[in-house]
Amino acid sequence: MTAAKELNPTSRSVLTIDVRTVDTLHDLAAMTTRDPYNDFDAYLDEVRTTVPRLPAELRTRLSEFAAGSTGEGALLLRGLTLRGQVPPTPALPVAAPATKNQFSEYVMSVVAASLGEPVGYAEERDGQIFQDVFPVRENAAALSSQSSSADLGYHTEMAFHPNPPDYLLLYTLRGDPDGTALTRFAATRNVLRELDTDVLAALSARDYMVVLRRLHSPYFAGGKPVREMDSGPWVSILGGDPLDPSLRYEPELMQPRHERAAEALRELTTAIERRAHHVALEAGDALILDNRRAVHARSSFRARYDGRDRWLRRMHITREQLAGSGRILTTDLAPGSYR
Repeated sequence: MTAAKELNPTSRSVLTIDVRTVDTLHDLAAMTTRDPYNDFDAYLDEVRTTVPRLPAELRTRLSEFAAGSTGEGALLLRGLTLRGQVPPTPALPVAAPATKNQFSEYVMSVVAASLGEPVGYAEERDGQIFQDVFPVRENAAALSSQSSSADLGYHTEMAFHPNPPDYLLLYTLRGDPDGTALTRFAATRNVLRELDTDVLAALSARDYMVVLRRLHSPYFAGGKPVREMDSGPWVSILGGDPLDPSLRYEPELMQPRHERAAEALRELTTAIERRAHHVALEAGDALILDNRRAVHARSSFRARYDGRDRWLRRMHITREQLAGSGRILTTDLAPGSYR
């Protein structure tokens, strides 16, 4: 993987939160009374009432990001620190929250409420809204968010899904103590400027099969477990408005139909690596990625499994109005479900 450039702290993609704003956010978080894990909808209703009271600069930057007006594809909020001591990083997947302070849940929920609706996917961690991400020994070399010794290549979140989230939110409870776990990302607008029109045309054709049998989660397609599928839906890499296209990208799960499609995918990958930036996420960082306008990746790092490892909290957000099925989506990956 080509080395990405370090993110400039003065970039439009970065907003450093001042102490007064952090104090205000802690005060707003303390106003909530509902349990974000056992009564999330009621908790989110409480959080929504606090959005108009967010400090003006934070509210403006979130609004600009939601409108896509910056074109950066990512917004890093720095300095959103918890008060008190963060408990040891878990070593095994946990069903219940391992933190008592609910400041991270408030920050994530108020950001989500400013952008759209938090969603869960029934086949992904049983539909959890708040997902803890940390290294797990048995998955150290897997292509998984629980890995550490393996690089996670550039991708859009849940590229295999007919309804991937519009935004990915990562809140850092604890950074990598060595500072070597790098989160990489690249904005689609910057990447596509490097590609010729014939490459863009190839990427816009439904010439990429999603190889469903490579998925680890318990999805079904046409009522059949995906691990038994020999084929999958044909999708395009680029879609939507040709002047501002959305991106669906995960090479490990995509099989090109022919050499022209394969070459276009290789050229896109090279352009992504040229235009990418990286950041070592620190405690109190909240990274928002526009999943339609950015790809992201993560470098390998050393995990110790001693309670001090990197620990993130993840949330998926959609701009769509939630239908009658509610906040937790259950999806059959049948070819007809892809737009």
